[in-house]
Amino acid sequence: YTKLGLDLNSEYIAPEKYWIFGGSKTRTNIAFNYSDYKLYALTDAPARNSADFKIGVDVDGNYSGFLFNTGAGFNTTQMSGDAGVAFDNNILGYLSLKNLQSEYELGGEVILDIRNINGSNANFLQGNALAGYMGEDFYIKAKAGFQTSSNTLEQSRSGFLLTGEMEYHLSMMLTIRGTVETGLEQNSFSELFGRNVYIASDALVDFSYYLPRIEGAIFFHPTENISIVGRVGFRSTDRMPIFQINDSKTFDVMYDKVNTLSIGGELIIKASESDNIIADLNLDYSEMENLGDIMPYSVPMRAAVEYERVWSEMFGTNFGLVYIGNRYADLNNDIELEGYIDLKAGAYVKLDNSIRLYFNFENLLNSDIFIWQDYKEKGLFVVGGLMWQF
Repeated sequence: YTKLGLDLNSEYIAPEKYWIFGGSKTRTNIAFNYSDYKLYALTDAPARNSADFKIGVDVDGNYSGFLFNTGAGFNTTQMSGDAGVAFDNNILGYLSLKNLQSEYELGGEVILDIRNINGSNANFLQGNALAGYMGEDFYIKAKAGFQTSSNTLEQSRSGFLLTGEMEYHLSMMLTIRGTVETGLEQNSFSELFGRNVYIASDALVDFSYYLPRIEGAIFFHPTENISIVGRVGFRSTDRMPIFQINDSKTFDVMYDKVNTLSIGGELIIKASESDNIIADLNLDYSEMENLGDIMPYSVPMRAAVEYERVWSEMFGTNFGLVYIGNRYADLNNDIELEGYIDLKAGAYVKLDNSIRLYFNFENLLNSDIFIWQDYKEKGLFVVGGLMWQF
């Protein structure tokens, strides 16, 4: 298994002399990733490689009382091998414009994603208005608009975007937040490939629709060094992507309506200026409406804890433990992947103010980890790298 990657980022503040864009911040990102691996669930282990290239520009600015965020980008994902060839090319552009009038916020957004996947057009277009109100102890925001898209069978999908968000500060220690959303969710072969590199080259790409998605959270800060968050959510999702292994040991993508209930929490403790402890727990129940019972590869229980320590300005370490519970791998829930514990450690050394050398030690217990059916993950291994800021 070979992986190569390059990620370049830059920021630029435009001089005030430039019309409209004077004083705006421009962020540029260029990323390239290459992978060469085998479909080793098969005896003959056919080869596969992939390349992904992205370039994007985002601009945040303020002109005559209007806040704007706009950007454009190009992305191409190419996959080839003995099990098939696939590509996903897209050009993306967006604009968000807001006019702040005292405590009120008014504006609009446009998203245009022109995409071609394996010769099929899978475009996405969204236009919406937005409004908000910021009070002394609370805020409320809303969006409403229209969305249209087409899947890789070139079937039209349309939806009405409606979102609402509210946050209320009950006291210095307690805050509640709630969100509700209906509408289409953007999707692509590139996104599905990022989740599962063993995806079939001819996998169907369709767009999920929230009917709706509801989330609530409570934030408790008993001291300035302790933060506790509790979350509960429910979503009913039409056309939720579901991975299923086939005879060629690649994964088809099926779609069904899925209802999900999730409960979770997070604890953050700043033990000292140099020590941080982060723990989180998430419980999930995702049930398919037509294809079977529990959704394959949904994670019913995930628990994690991480300890970070900064020993000096030039050196730091971290230790982490993640537990993933048993998961089903098929529609009938006959095949079950065992849960596992993943113990991790890492360290970094700053060679100077611009260069950082890091090492990550993964799967220290050498656990048998299966994220996808028939594909065992690496045992104990070490990853090293260099980060250069200039």
